[in-house]
Parts: sequence; C-alpha cells; structure tokens
Amino acid sequence: MKADNFPKWFEDNNTRGDFESMLKEYKGKKNLRFLQIGIFTGNASRWLFENILIDSSSVLVDVDPWCGNVQHEVYDWAEIESAYKEQLSPYSSRLKTYTMFSKEFFEQGKEKDFDFIYIDGDHSPEAVAIDAAGAWNILKPGGIISFDDYEWNHPAGIEFNPKPAIDKWLTEHKDDIEILRVGWQVWIRKK
Repeated sequence: MKADNFPKWFEDNNTRGDFESMLKEYKGKKNLRFLQIGIFTGNASRWLFENILIDSSSVLVDVDPWCGNVQHEVYDWAEIESAYKEQLSPYSSRLKTYTMFSKEFFEQGKEKDFDFIYIDGDHSPEAVAIDAAGAWNILKPGGIISFDDYEWNHPAGIEFNPKPAIDKWLTEHKDDIEILRVGWQVWIRKK
C-alpha cells in the first residue's frame, strides 16, 4: 500500500490511543458525522472507518489541499493524495473529500452538524484560529473537537506554534466547553 511509504503520524504521540479512548462513546452508533481538517495519507480516516464509524449510516468528511507547507515541503503531494485515495477506496460511499484549504471549506458552508471534528491542518496561529472558529460553528451541542499537535514546536520559531492560538480559543470559550484532556492533543466537548 502506498500509504506505508510515508510517515505514520497517527501512530506517533499516542494519537491513535487518544482516538481509542476519547471516541469510544461513538463506536457503532448510527448517523454519525465526523470531520477532519488535515488528512495526509488518511491513516486516521481509515482507522475511524474500521473502529468507530462502523455503521453504514455514518459518514466522514475529509478536508485537505494536499500541497506543501513549511514543515512538509519535501513531499510529492500528488503521491500522498493518491495514497489517501487508495487507502480509503473501500469506504468511498461514506466518505466526502474536499481538496481545498479549510478556510475555503468553512466559507462554502456546505457541511454542518458534526459529532466530532479533528483539527490537524495548518498549525500556524492564524490557521488554527480559522479552523477553531469554523469547527465550532458546525459542531453539534455535546460534540467533540480535538486539536492535534498542541505541544508541537514550529521549525521557524515559537511565534508560529499552534499552542497560543488554541489557548486563546479555549479561554474565549471557557464557559461553553468541557475540557476532556490536554496533552499532545487537546480534547473538548461543546456544552
């Protein structure tokens, strides 16, 4: 499988372990709607279909422009997107893929009412703020948002780290959220 030729970040930093423990309440439920911002080769997407979104009525929406950025400009993004499509082809009837930046996805307003949203796209403070605001507006009450790479250090300097933007958003929404876990990822529930 082509996806095996690329890093498996979903397995790093206990991301899969967090998905297992934090999403177990959803396992096998009907009519679930999950959204992911930032997909890479789709390892998390495949895992979600195999372990949580197992009912045929549940769908996953994936958003990724599949183009380079400061952290990952060395990859062949067409090859990564191809690996994603190959890996997710068995689930194509329950998968919606948007090849675009998340800002454009949120501006289009085509999708809403999500039970879970995973934010793992552009980690710049500006992009994290856009993703957090957009995700909040389309998350159901009681739904969960997870921010990945909370503790990641941007190679260009600390002013580009996602943590301050996430912390600011958490402070602004403190009365409307329940913080479920803080570590490499931050997990919150919308009240």
